Amino acid sequence: MKVTFLSLILFLSIMGCKENTNNDLETEVIKVTLEGTEPYQYEIADAIPTEGGYEIRKQANNYQISEMNWGTYNFQAKEGFRGSETVEIFLSTSIGDDNFTDQKKWVFEIKVK
Repeated sequence: MKVTFLSLILFLSIMGCKENTNNDLETEVIKVTLEGTEPYQYEIADAIPTEGGYEIRKQANNYQISEMNWGTYNFQAKEGFRGSETVEIFLSTSIGDDNFTDQKKWVFEIKVK
C-alpha cells in the first residue's frame, strides 16, 4: 500500500512537470488571398522526416482540397465559398523511440474572394 501510494505520487509529480511545448513552439503564419476555387500550394519542406511527419490538426471547413502531400500543403476552396479559413499544421518528430514531439507549427490564414 505504501509503495503504491509513493508510486502514484511520483507518477503525478512527473506528469505535472511535463513541459507544454505548444506555448513556445516556433510558429509561422502564412496569409493567403485566393480568387474563388484557385488552387494553392505551399512547400513547407522538400522531404518528410524519417521519424514523424506533418499533421493537419485544425482543418478548414469549406474546401475541396486541404491536404499535406509529402512536404507540400495543398488547398482549394469549396465551389461557391467566400470567406476566411484557418488551417494549422504541425511537424512532429521522434528520435526513434516513438515519443513524438512537436517541432514547428504553420498557421494558414486563407481569405477566399
